[in-house]
Amino acid sequence: MIFNRDGVAQHVAPALGPLAVPASSGLAAPGSPPREAAPDAGAADAGAAGGEPARASWPACAVASRFVFCMDHGGTIRRTPLWGGEGPPIGAGRRGTGISAIPLPGGHTLLAFLSDRKTSEGAVTQAFAVLDDKPAVPLSEEGSGATFVALSPWKGGALAMYIDARSALTPVHARTVGVTPEGKLELGPDAVLFVGDAGESRMGGALAIGADGPAFALLPASKDMSAFGMAAIRIDQAPRDDMPAVWSLYPNGLSPAPIAATQGVSPIRVARVRPTAREPGSPHALELGQLDAEGRFQPRCLAVEGKSFKHVAVEADRDGSLWIAYTTGAGTFIEQRAVGP
Repeated sequence: MIFNRDGVAQHVAPALGPLAVPASSGLAAPGSPPREAAPDAGAADAGAAGGEPARASWPACAVASRFVFCMDHGGTIRRTPLWGGEGPPIGAGRRGTGISAIPLPGGHTLLAFLSDRKTSEGAVTQAFAVLDDKPAVPLSEEGSGATFVALSPWKGGALAMYIDARSALTPVHARTVGVTPEGKLELGPDAVLFVGDAGESRMGGALAIGADGPAFALLPASKDMSAFGMAAIRIDQAPRDDMPAVWSLYPNGLSPAPIAATQGVSPIRVARVRPTAREPGSPHALELGQLDAEGRFQPRCLAVEGKSFKHVAVEADRDGSLWIAYTTGAGTFIEQRAVGP
């Protein structure tokens, strides 16, 4: 495992218990022991030595191909070799905001991050992209801000999605990204997939992509004055404006509402945090499920309940099991969950 310590990638190898496979459900349910590491990325190593769990910095590092990208407390992002070593600064991001990085064909890497820029309208947070260690180029269009950005491999290139949460509305954008024969970034047209209700800067989302398609942008947001849930917005091979959303409603609203989804595998698995009941102050739960070809969410189980969650991530293993990571007030945990028939 790799975690961020003020811009430096820290490598640890936590101890994991045996994987329990429940016979009666599709995913390991609460009460069935998952394969779990101790809290915090370095807790297993530190605990073995009698120390405290390791402390990590936000945001999480991102791994792409042979490189790892980490942001320090000042917002500087470095690309260093996966096996360790020094790396030059390749981006100046907004402190504490998430980054995304993926491999591209030809041995390239693509990084996306948020950064503040001065414009005629004042300071605006925008999305930027970096190919390898070249200079950053704007990913969001002129006049558009960005409060969240995510990347995924897509059709021999990349798909970028960014959210511009504003006080009046929340546009969700998508565009394709490629590399020219000359080794430069090539940006496809910017599509405004969806416009949601008013949001806030902590609003996040996820890119959900099957093995052969389709792709969806997932946005936890208000559907109207009385309903809140997850909007699944389809992304065509060439992203288009004004796509319809398929809603899966939560019992109540939540902010922030962490969400994550798998990429490049089918079915698409989703890990999302939602309230367990409509009543104010109800516990929150990390819910696991999947998307069908139309973007409809099919719940499988409530994996973990807690007072609050700050972050969630999910990956599908080669054997079909799921790895989930989540952060609560007690620390960051990682689990492996078995997926049944």
